[in-house]
Amino acid sequence: MYAKLLKTNGFTLIELLVVISIISLLSSVVLSSLNDARKKVSSTKTLSNALEYRKAIELYRTDNANYPNPGDTIYHCLGDYATNVCGNETVGIPGSGIYSEDTDLQSALRDYIVFPKNDPVPYAIGGGTWYLNGPIYKCNNEACTTAQMVSWTETQNSCIGGASSAIRPPSYNPVLLYYRECTYVFQ
Repeated sequence: MYAKLLKTNGFTLIELLVVISIISLLSSVVLSSLNDARKKVSSTKTLSNALEYRKAIELYRTDNANYPNPGDTIYHCLGDYATNVCGNETVGIPGSGIYSEDTDLQSALRDYIVFPKNDPVPYAIGGGTWYLNGPIYKCNNEACTTAQMVSWTETQNSCIGGASSAIRPPSYNPVLLYYRECTYVFQ
């Protein structure tokens, strides 16, 4: 009778471990898929914003003979950022330093585009912070007869039409591993 009490209906330790391992395997697959979907959505939004900015900049040029001129030849943010900063380059591509919004550039484009709200996503790197956001814009000369726009995506999707692209290796940004840099030159 004592032996019958020990043989109650229940699961053995091995059965419980097998079930737990199956559940953890399935959850890791689901979380991986969700992360990939998040990256694709983010990249699609970035490409869509870059396309809208390209159209706005081209419309500005059609009306004004030159591209929007922020008054210098350094990169500036395109868009509306809560912190007025859209990113920084600590590794030297393209340009260097902190990119900020420019009121002259924003005023020039205001009639051609509604600026999307953007919040930079910081990635910590060796004590510094990297912001993978954009696009950024600069004039290539003082008269702003040519200009360029650069944006980045977390996935290796293609860039907007006419843009050159480069896949950046981990040495540029060890947090993201690989990402695509899209450079569109206005001429």
